[in-house]
Amino acid sequence: MNPLVERLLANLLELREDIDRVAAATGRSHSDIDLLPVSKYATALETQALAEAMVAAGLEVRLAESRVQALVQKASELAGTGPEILWDLIGTLQSNKAGKALRVVDRIHSFDRESILIQLNSLAQAQEAQPGTTARTVAGLLQVNISAEGAKHGFDPDDLPAVLEMVAGLPGIRLLGFMGMAARNTDHDSARTAFAALRQLRDRLAPELPHLSMGMSRDYRGAILEGSTILRIGSLLFRSPPRSRPGEDTAAEA
Repeated sequence: MNPLVERLLANLLELREDIDRVAAATGRSHSDIDLLPVSKYATALETQALAEAMVAAGLEVRLAESRVQALVQKASELAGTGPEILWDLIGTLQSNKAGKALRVVDRIHSFDRESILIQLNSLAQAQEAQPGTTARTVAGLLQVNISAEGAKHGFDPDDLPAVLEMVAGLPGIRLLGFMGMAARNTDHDSARTAFAALRQLRDRLAPELPHLSMGMSRDYRGAILEGSTILRIGSLLFRSPPRSRPGEDTAAEA
């Protein structure tokens, strides 16, 4: 096995073991939680190696990027070179790049404003109207600002009832759940409080939605304890060598 693939596989397996350990406290296992690797700081070669490691680990090959341009470029470079990759967008989607994103992206974690939802719905409807095409829906999650940081994107929790009502009238949007981020420099308890708030919002307003995308390299344990179903992990997977206790002492974005 390629040494890079071998290292990434070791990191994946170590992280899955830790996820299992933490999830057991809530009566869940890693099979209830999707590990979504974030490849935004990885080269195309590293990303391809990670995809191969995910196949070896028996995982769905789904990766995330935060910028549309980087995602499109990496998807183009890796097309046909290894395992087929499903791509998620986890960063803000600019309106002028929405059409380009839809040609590549499978899921969007950053439905963060009404205007982008309306635009994506229109694009999906326009595609459906093209001769020889099938109905298209854009799958994704509502980004909720649970950190109370002004710089963070996302809907205010108080606005969610109206947003959910609006989305119900957009046939081109397929809502999967909520996404949120704890404040960057917060402590473990404060992060858990933020994650719990997102779970409670979902349970109260839209219990039928299956996903909570919350938890990154620095705070994924607390997110698991509060019901996360998607962990967005980057730096822990690309570290070298593996650490015995992943998830601690890192402040990387993912």
